[in-house]
Amino acid sequence: MVNTYRIFSSARKVIQASIMGVFCLHIVGALVLAPILFSLRFWTPPVTSLMIYRAVFYGYRVQPVHPVPLKKLPTWVPKLFIFLEDRRFYEHHGIDLEAIKTAYQRNQALGRIAFGGSTITQQLSRTLFLTPHKNLLRKYIEAFIAIEMDALLPKQRILELYLNLIEWGPGVFGIGNAAKVYYKAKPEHLSVDQYCRLAAVLPNPLAFTVRTLERSQGMFQRYQSLLRVFS
Repeated sequence: MVNTYRIFSSARKVIQASIMGVFCLHIVGALVLAPILFSLRFWTPPVTSLMIYRAVFYGYRVQPVHPVPLKKLPTWVPKLFIFLEDRRFYEHHGIDLEAIKTAYQRNQALGRIAFGGSTITQQLSRTLFLTPHKNLLRKYIEAFIAIEMDALLPKQRILELYLNLIEWGPGVFGIGNAAKVYYKAKPEHLSVDQYCRLAAVLPNPLAFTVRTLERSQGMFQRYQSLLRVFS
């Protein structure tokens, strides 16, 4: 009986110590991230972890980012990306549990992972700090960063960073580079059709471009749905 008590007592202490360790790890992580995230209010980083990953492991020649202020874009452009990628962008706090639940249910019905529940904030977190490898640990860290990012940055700044840093093709990052590479134009001069094409290929910009999205039924449907709403 005494031995059993000692075993349970030791186990309880180990569990308590583990919980405290995890808690402290989260606090340290949040404190380290805080100044970096806060600096993003005023600074657009010239390089991200995803850019480094693509350059090192894919050999892509990453083009320098040329930040485009949100105010220079037509007012309907941010609405287009919010409509397609994160319709509750202004309502959630970095992660959208309802979207995650919906994606899970749809994937279960299909029997495969075809839908994601990532918010714009999570996508930006992944682009800035993580790699595209899919696993639960990365997803958890991504959500952790997204929640803190949402607390420290205005929504409009998150959206501005997203549009300026998101991947749009091999070595192509940001709306400025995407407009130049695919349309030889500045982003403020693109048409509704051109923006709809750019938005439609975001799920897989390495395999499809604005000129080849018709080869994917899903992407072509995304493109058509955007045209119907924003034309």
